[in-house]
Amino acid sequence: VILNCMDEASAIPENRYAEAAKELCNRNFGIGADGILLVLPSNECDIRMRIINSDGSEAEIYAGGSLTSIAVSPDESKFCLTNFSIEGSSDAFWYDAETETLTEIGKDGLVPNCGASAFAWLDDRYFLFLSQFDHGTLSLGGDVYVYDTEACAYAPLIDCAPRVQITAFLRPTYSDYRPDWDVGSLDYILFQAVIWDETWNEIEFRSFSLPLAELLEMGVNNDTKTFDGEKVY
Repeated sequence: VILNCMDEASAIPENRYAEAAKELCNRNFGIGADGILLVLPSNECDIRMRIINSDGSEAEIYAGGSLTSIAVSPDESKFCLTNFSIEGSSDAFWYDAETETLTEIGKDGLVPNCGASAFAWLDDRYFLFLSQFDHGTLSLGGDVYVYDTEACAYAPLIDCAPRVQITAFLRPTYSDYRPDWDVGSLDYILFQAVIWDETWNEIEFRSFSLPLAELLEMGVNNDTKTFDGEKVY
């Protein structure tokens, strides 16, 4: 259960977090859930998040708890979160509400000084994350990785050619749909990218989409493709 507490008028008082979690998560008299996720205002980032388990205890996220990106799995049982900041080193995790387990998304398989800056779920098991350099100003994006929550491991999915950076991706919902999108269905991921010139001063914007089924197949088979600024191959 996700509760929007950004508006002070509608927010639950902090001293009632445990009580609210027990009431809402009760499967006989409430909504029924493994916990509640509170989306709160932050003085440092876009939002701050706290997770209260169904028994009223609080799940440990990480020091500070300030987030710049969060994504929820389609069945709302798992959450990806990061405190990515271009001004310093970042930390990223995923949380399983059913097992109340918090797992760090390590950096051993990434380019040095890179971290997860954005997420998109493919299904309830696999999610994408964007690996972005977090120590500089010439980094608007990077390569795309796929994470398997059952194996607790990730692999590269879409590499970028030199001076090309994928900056964002989105799995659209019907609320995002626009009639001018010539895609046939919403079973795809939209990607946005930038192309730098040789001086790293000017950029051009590009966008492309890939079917959800194709991305899932690539993730399961550990296949990697490259985006050169014009096409994916």
